[in-house]
Amino acid sequence: MKKHILSILLRGLISLIILGALSLLSLSAFWVGKLEGALNPASNAEKIMCVSREVDIRQSPTGYVIGTVPAGSSLWFVKLDLPFAYVAYYDGSAWLEGTVTASILELCK
Repeated sequence: MKKHILSILLRGLISLIILGALSLLSLSAFWVGKLEGALNPASNAEKIMCVSREVDIRQSPTGYVIGTVPAGSSLWFVKLDLPFAYVAYYDGSAWLEGTVTASILELCK
């Protein structure tokens, strides 16, 4: 009887240790993912990019043109939704936010 109770206690302790380790692993993965933005695939990580040729910024991928970016200018890359990229561009007087074709974006030199 004493051996049976000891066995049950040992199994319970092992179960608690395993649950604690899994909880710690899950919490670590959550925070690492949160730091890297992996938990939010639609996050708005903004990066400066340049355009390889003159391009129109559209209100939406198939919407009307809200502005034009001259070749070689830089803009803020917000989100990629192939074949389009969501960007923000300051034209000297106001911020324009819209879409451009992703193929015209390149790293600034």
